[in-house]
Amino acid sequence: MFRSFIGDRTFYLKLFSITVPLVVQQLITTSVQLVDNVMVGRLGEEAISAVSVINQLYFVVILILFGMMGGAGIYTAQFFGSKDYDKLRQTFRFKVLMAVALSTASLILLSIFGYSLIRLFTTTELTVGLGMDYLNIVRFGVYPLALSIAISTTFREIGITKQIMVVSIIAVFVNTFLNYLLIF
Repeated sequence: MFRSFIGDRTFYLKLFSITVPLVVQQLITTSVQLVDNVMVGRLGEEAISAVSVINQLYFVVILILFGMMGGAGIYTAQFFGSKDYDKLRQTFRFKVLMAVALSTASLILLSIFGYSLIRLFTTTELTVGLGMDYLNIVRFGVYPLALSIAISTTFREIGITKQIMVVSIIAVFVNTFLNYLLIF
């Protein structure tokens, strides 16, 4: 009786072939953030506080991006399943356009209101100053971030997960190397 509600061996093989790379990718993403925090932490308490504040602002942008991409992703999966590749391409174009639009809006908001947004999280002038220095560098990174989310979510929705995992592994090494060069 229990087996009829869960699935057969083929179901589990397909399930794990999709989910394991996703879990590994998420683990990799988390490890990148850990490495970043360890490296920045060596610069001092104020530096890590400043980076933490900016990461909180970026987290809001990421949440909006994932919500937007997830909504469009429902259509991506449907069109892929029905083999309607023209509409699948239209959905992907929509995701890319929305990624660019949100990135532009985020860049404008962070450029104009960055100081005020940082002040919502801290009143320490040194942290605010370091946060602004960091924000002035990383705010342009919202474009590649948004585009990579549009691409990676589309790949997931059509069942291509292993390649995304490999790209994430490469990104960890590149990120760690560049962080080391830029921080130290």
